[in-house]
Amino acid sequence: MSDPVLIGPPLKPDREAVPLCLLVEVREDDVEAAELALRQVVELTLGKDARGTDWRVSRLFPAVEDDREGLDRFFEVTGHVGAYGLERQAWDLAYALRDALAKGGHFEVQPDLPSSVFHPDEEEDPDTTEAWPFGKSKPLPESEPHDWSLKRMQCPEAWALSPVPGGAVQGEGIRIGHPDTGYVIHPELGADALDLTRDADVLAGDDDARDPLQGGWGRQPGHGTRTGSVIVSRAGGGISGAAPLATLVPIRTIKRVIQVFDRDVAKAVEHARQVGCHVISMSLGGSDFFGLEAAIERAVRDGLIVMAAAGNVVEFVVWPAFYPNCLAVAAVNAKDLPWRHSAHGKAVDVSAPGESVWAADLALRDPSGVVRSSGTSFAVANLAGVAALWLAFHGRDALIARYGKELIQAVFLQVLTTEGCRQPDRWDADEWGAGIVDAKALLEAPLPDPTSVAQAFEEAAVRRRRTPLEKIESVLPSLERDEVLRRLAALFGVGGEGLDAALVRYADELRYRLTEDAAFRDAFVRADVTKETAGPPPVGTAELRVALAQDASSRLLEAIVES
Repeated sequence: MSDPVLIGPPLKPDREAVPLCLLVEVREDDVEAAELALRQVVELTLGKDARGTDWRVSRLFPAVEDDREGLDRFFEVTGHVGAYGLERQAWDLAYALRDALAKGGHFEVQPDLPSSVFHPDEEEDPDTTEAWPFGKSKPLPESEPHDWSLKRMQCPEAWALSPVPGGAVQGEGIRIGHPDTGYVIHPELGADALDLTRDADVLAGDDDARDPLQGGWGRQPGHGTRTGSVIVSRAGGGISGAAPLATLVPIRTIKRVIQVFDRDVAKAVEHARQVGCHVISMSLGGSDFFGLEAAIERAVRDGLIVMAAAGNVVEFVVWPAFYPNCLAVAAVNAKDLPWRHSAHGKAVDVSAPGESVWAADLALRDPSGVVRSSGTSFAVANLAGVAALWLAFHGRDALIARYGKELIQAVFLQVLTTEGCRQPDRWDADEWGAGIVDAKALLEAPLPDPTSVAQAFEEAAVRRRRTPLEKIESVLPSLERDEVLRRLAALFGVGGEGLDAALVRYADELRYRLTEDAAFRDAFVRADVTKETAGPPPVGTAELRVALAQDASSRLLEAIVES
């Protein structure tokens, strides 16, 4: 075995070092033997961390029976590295560990770096707003009534419908798992709307999801309370949630939506499943982590409906909304027009009101305790409430008896996208999904034949892992595949099988750099690439490589410099 790699950690313990987690997926049948090999390789390869202590290996998810999705194969390797050049160190350590593990089996390794791809939602002043990054704007006059978004979704009409025998109204009996910043007791989110016997704080590792409301750069204290109020706020106050008789299970998962760690979101999804939630609503977005997709898949197969915000400001749908097993929700305004800052694309399933939606106001500046806010965070919250209405209306137990647990989300999605939406004039379904959510039409729609749903589910379930090229394409919707390939070939100075091999190794880091580094992304999109094969660098390649070199790992830099 080679000597321990010393990437980043100083020669003496550094008490100012920052924590780092490397996420590992075991792709071996014998997970217990692979875990032992992992622990040995970590000790021999990584050595001591920046604080002079051993790197620790632990299971990412708690062990459960009937682990059909194989979540026991995911591990986290935690330690500390020097504060300077965190991203570069993180990727170099991931490559070193992956290379060492490759000698004895099949493993995948990713660093869990904070993702800033999900830009903050916008809390609006009654007259105007200058909240970053959206710029100065005025709320539409049509958004002045507190219930405008509910009326656009026909929620009052849906509440008035008589449920099927055994069903319930207004989401009664449905629990909605809510990974976010936690909760505070608020006039719009009182204790009777919260299930505090099932809540959790993933960040602190305890069962108290209360939001500490800590300020500071980029933080969004109260974000979970605002989005939660849109789902379950009790009628009779300043606003009503879309499902005013459902209950919210708060799971403190993030401190701010612009710094998301995917392993925390994955743990929150699994917690929601284990405590018996029926819907999971994620008003957040992060990077692309294999363990999060697996956790969502297990939740869906266990009968949960899982959804996430499409994203704000960025031109591509963020994760986890991008995953095929998670419903992606874009935002529209009070005129049924797309919100100009909403992410959109083919991955979007539906749209819902998300611009100038009334939600709990943590500053309590208004006597009613509510304020208008904008973001896909509120669009997905609205859909979560409507999903609760649908489950309660038909009776979740009856739905499971008819279709089985693993088809519940498939049934909901089929009804939602065929009967439960409306399309305004000139609606672009390729960019904004099947239409705008219509709760009344959704509840009145007949349930589909179980056989047809099962067939559609099986076809959708035959999913292969995305290729390295597809990972990069997913964040570059403005470029055609051949354009992406030409730029990648220029970057590495090689095409064909040589490029394929480079992407297998470096696609995850390149995708991360494209989402986090605006300078590199801009250089990549604008690159004047005229050749598809190796040879003298075309115009613009040097600029492209310089932009990437700013924060890239030493391993990736070697690959592009040698080319």
